[in-house]
Amino acid sequence: MNHLPTDGYVEHVVAPESLAALRCRFLKPRDFRVSPLPIQEHDFSRRTSFLPLVVTLTPRGPLVFSIAARPAQTDGLVSHWLEQLCRNQGFVRGPIAPSHLGTAPAVTCDAIQKGFGVVMKARLVLMEDGGRLFQINAMAPEALWPTAEKRFLPMLESFKLDEVRGPTVPLFPDRQW
Repeated sequence: MNHLPTDGYVEHVVAPESLAALRCRFLKPRDFRVSPLPIQEHDFSRRTSFLPLVVTLTPRGPLVFSIAARPAQTDGLVSHWLEQLCRNQGFVRGPIAPSHLGTAPAVTCDAIQKGFGVVMKARLVLMEDGGRLFQINAMAPEALWPTAEKRFLPMLESFKLDEVRGPTVPLFPDRQW
């Protein structure tokens, strides 16, 4: 962990009702607001379907930080799943690299998504823990990314699960986790 400055951040606990196994926490900037989650069905037979756990955003900008989860897939590697997510969500991604979410092994990439006349830059992180797959996204307009990235780093680095089970799926073909 880089021990980034966290002045202006507060711990935010994500506690989905009746889903204690998905409980997690991270440092949230005080000016980020928690958005109401959409009420929708989740078809986990679709490999890209995730249950949104939290969406936070700035009142202006917009800077968006979100966490979603689903059961891990029964085949493949975490890096392949991130590649598939990027393709299906219309992201043009950079290289997928090993990283950490807090202290947990993960994969990450930076990506660009264009739509409605706006170019958004994102840091996409995917982590598998004990059969659970967590997707963490940090997005901002490309022009604001240098400043936004500095605000997102403490959020990403502070992320932790309340119930750690440990990875069960390799990140890449040549390494376990």
